[in-house]
Amino acid sequence: MKFVAVILCLAIQLEVTAFAQDCTISSQEEQALIAKTYSEFDQSMGKGWRAYADRGCYALCSKILDRYVTEHRATMLDWQISVVTWHAGQMYAYDGVYDLARLRFRATINPNEPKDTPILWNDYVNATLAFLDKDMDKLVFHRNRIAEGPEFNGSKANLAVVDGLIRCFDKPYAVAYGSGECRK
Repeated sequence: MKFVAVILCLAIQLEVTAFAQDCTISSQEEQALIAKTYSEFDQSMGKGWRAYADRGCYALCSKILDRYVTEHRATMLDWQISVVTWHAGQMYAYDGVYDLARLRFRATINPNEPKDTPILWNDYVNATLAFLDKDMDKLVFHRNRIAEGPEFNGSKANLAVVDGLIRCFDKPYAVAYGSGECRK
């Protein structure tokens, strides 16, 4: 029985080591990634930066997302900059680097958010910041604003995510946001 446990532990260690090695990217691969259009880079599931996020390469993704904004800012629409910046914040948060995540998240707040907006983006951002700051009162406040807000495509946009942050309040962002267990 001990032998099986040792073999299993070694196999897991080899898998973890191989997994961690998947986070390397050559300068040519990175340049090709940065050269992609916004849609190819950010909006294609399993492709662009998301291919690396799917492998758990959050630190790499955050840096690539930041670089993409820096290199494409002049040609991107404001909302595209916000989306990529938000995703950089998520990757920093997934990696546990909450101070940089907070900066990216705050940068996506829309000071001119219309009163009749179908997605209460600023409340979602503020709920996420409250989660990172471990401020349950503020998190619930913004959750309730989303719950009382308008529907978008038949649901309250981001409500399930915020409910997951509340449900898994004592867990890291990567678990609270990314776990199906938290969004039940």
